[in-house]
Amino acid sequence: MAAKGQAILPETETIKITYQGGIGTGAEDSFLRNYYQLDGTGWGSPFLLVPEATSVDEDHQKK
Repeated sequence: MAAKGQAILPETETIKITYQGGIGTGAEDSFLRNYYQLDGTGWGSPFLLVPEATSVDEDHQKK
């Protein structure tokens, strides 16, 4: 990267591993963090159920 004039990360930089989405319960979050030794997880809202955010039809939302 340096040869191309691009910035490089310092040797002291650490990498963090996270998992994002698809977590439904606290137990699942705990399992993922402990079993895979993750640095963090990301929870989100079920945005597909928000009519203003998507064009999912009403029948699908009810399912």
